[in-house]
Amino acid sequence: MRRRAFTLVELLVVISIIGLLSTIAIMQMSSSREKARIARGLSYEGSVYRAVGDNLVSQWDLNDCSGTTAADTSGGGNAGTLTAGASWSTNTPSGQGCSIAFNGTAGCATVPYIGMTSASQTYSLWFNTATASLQNVLSLRSTLIRVSSTQVGWWSDVQTSPVYVAKAVSLNVWHQLVIDQNGTTYNMYLDGGLIGSGAAVAINNANYTNGIGCYGGAIFSGLIDDVRVFNRSLTSKEAWRLYAEEAPQYGFVAMFNR
Repeated sequence: MRRRAFTLVELLVVISIIGLLSTIAIMQMSSSREKARIARGLSYEGSVYRAVGDNLVSQWDLNDCSGTTAADTSGGGNAGTLTAGASWSTNTPSGQGCSIAFNGTAGCATVPYIGMTSASQTYSLWFNTATASLQNVLSLRSTLIRVSSTQVGWWSDVQTSPVYVAKAVSLNVWHQLVIDQNGTTYNMYLDGGLIGSGAAVAINNANYTNGIGCYGGAIFSGLIDDVRVFNRSLTSKEAWRLYAEEAPQYGFVAMFNR
């Protein structure tokens, strides 16, 4: 008995089904990969806190969700104030609590001057940028953090030259950033992985400008969450131990983020 060949219509239907199934598989893989990257950042953030949490100076977890006050949950008394244009959002890395949404044109979360004398400090935060251009994430005393779609910038003293680390930064997704500086050396971690290290000028603790999502009149466009400041750095031993502990769990994520 002869087999009947596929008609053209049947072939087109089969091709369409295969294409649909492939699209669904790719979407599911992308979603799983994104969830794994977020999980890695959350895990690394927790590891940093366990390592230097006893030196926590300020913590704005930004879970106030209403009003204009961003509480300092460290107990340091450095509460921030949301100005017109900054608003609360329920879009967060963990899916719980709130973050602050910045519209790129107006609004800020101003915070008080935090007097610190330590030459070694650590900064930890989450950001979700909506634009590819270089913009301000955090400014404290004379330090400043900026991000774009291609790099992360760190000024340990805004009156001197910054450190720029080249790194592709995806738009409209959450990223976890840790910068620690020990004297005149720094390490920078994005989503739990080391992306840069080297020399930087000494931290300037003089009062210059203080705000989340703003620096002068330049306003962030996107979301910021869970900002922490510690008055000591991760030692090189701690930093590499934390990285070594986290990397094996999410090795396939690191492969895709190269």
